Amino acid sequence: MNFYIQQSANPFLVRYQQFFIFPFLLLCFYLFFNLDHEVWQIVQKSISDAYIQVSTFVAATLLFFYSLEKYFKLDLGNFLQKYPKLEIATSSFLGALPGCGGAIMVLTQYIRGKISFGSVVATLTATMGDAAFLLIAKEPIVGLCVMTLGFVVGLLSGLIVNLIHDKNFLNLN
Repeated sequence: MNFYIQQSANPFLVRYQQFFIFPFLLLCFYLFFNLDHEVWQIVQKSISDAYIQVSTFVAATLLFFYSLEKYFKLDLGNFLQKYPKLEIATSSFLGALPGCGGAIMVLTQYIRGKISFGSVVATLTATMGDAAFLLIAKEPIVGLCVMTLGFVVGLLSGLIVNLIHDKNFLNLN
């Protein structure tokens, strides 16, 4: 077990976790088996629709980003290693784009060990995910302002994290 997890874990909750989880599971089973059939159909349809819509959208976004990489013969990892000063700005820009495709690309590069932890922080701070599409559709000017603000905050937070930590902080490789 990791030393930090061992230090921070509450020994009482760890020791008696089954005792605390069991009533919650009983409540879930009770609600599950006593749901009205119509309510169950509504829940099932909502969950399946949301899953299909989000997974289709994520696949389309990734197809778009990887097609751009292929068409322009770009490799995001090589670009970010070649221009390390643009790493955080590029990551923050990808995070600020609507959808989660940019964030997935940056996290993939981080897992491969090609970019810093500050780039991940910049991306995840700047991102609005799929909610950006709804905001742009309803209020385009506000959506653009929020995305710009997210980019700036992501850029600043990524720079601060890289000033505090070295490039290999929390690197998996």
